[in-house]
Amino acid sequence: MELGRCVRLFAPFAILAAMAAASPLAPPGGAGVRAPVGTCSAGTAAPVAAVAQTAWYRLDPVLDGGGTLAAMRLAAGVASGPTFRVDMPAESFASGPVGGRILVGEDDGVRSRLRLLDTARGCWSLVGLESAVVRSAVMGADASVIYEHRVDRASRADLGVWRRHVASGQTKRVLEPIARDDGYGPTFTTEVTEAGDGRVIATSCGVRACRSRVLEVATGQVTMVPGIGPVIGLAGDRLIAMGICDALPCHVEAIDLRTDARTRVTDGVTAAALGGSVLVWTDAGGSVWETRLDAGPGVSARTVAAPGLTPIRGASLASSGAAAVSGAVVLAPGGRIGDPSLLEVLDPASVHLSRFGEVVP
Repeated sequence: MELGRCVRLFAPFAILAAMAAASPLAPPGGAGVRAPVGTCSAGTAAPVAAVAQTAWYRLDPVLDGGGTLAAMRLAAGVASGPTFRVDMPAESFASGPVGGRILVGEDDGVRSRLRLLDTARGCWSLVGLESAVVRSAVMGADASVIYEHRVDRASRADLGVWRRHVASGQTKRVLEPIARDDGYGPTFTTEVTEAGDGRVIATSCGVRACRSRVLEVATGQVTMVPGIGPVIGLAGDRLIAMGICDALPCHVEAIDLRTDARTRVTDGVTAAALGGSVLVWTDAGGSVWETRLDAGPGVSARTVAAPGLTPIRGASLASSGAAAVSGAVVLAPGGRIGDPSLLEVLDPASVHLSRFGEVVP
């Protein structure tokens, strides 16, 4: 697999800065753009579900006059609400939303700071400071823990994946640094995905291929899955990932975590996300399809005919994200959030498509 294809799927922010052709962000419903107001009041409850399920964010590179990455610009909010916008250091990331909150990491060259942005109120909560560089992170399904990938500040050597308890601030390493393997070469990206069922995936990609480790948090058991492309997610005991190929579109594989048996799920995929046991994917022509993973390989049906919609991935290296009810998949023009009012939410079970912010049956 070419590094360029791996980069396109993972969308690391430094590469996005080099590309820097993002469409302008339009605030939804003319609600305006504001800066976050400061520190959230202590003990304030999370937003109600109806609000939390309409949260979104987008992260864009900001270049200086010489074309060098100077900052990252975060925009976030809820459907039909104000857009909160803030500029952050060049080495910054965001992920989520979970419970209406965006996890934001910033590094100023001395320490990494982790904060939560409440999208309903536009205020911050500080959750951690680290001397090591936190390259990316994701929240658990209930937002009580954070899984963060760290590297050494001086050498940039991998320090593994750490779990942080939001309430206490206590941290513990749950995945060791990935072992060197000359077959993969240097690791260029490590992406963390929280599966929502007590499992965490860490996917490390070299020049030609990736390898994933699936962690059972309760037991500490780790399953290595080598020789794959970027990971899409978990469906039961199967890891769903892009195959290794020279360029997009590519095929998708399902890998049995117990036996390593591999099944080719479908071909011609340019982008994909999971809605429960349904793979939602876009073909080279921009049409959206779904493949039901429990119905056997090759069973596909077109669900959305409108070209240009692409499923949004939810992981630590995603450059935009939007909340949805469990099992639903959010689709965006081009796969990145521009105007949140243009987002669509697909319920794979009913094949129902609704506007972001509406109730999904």
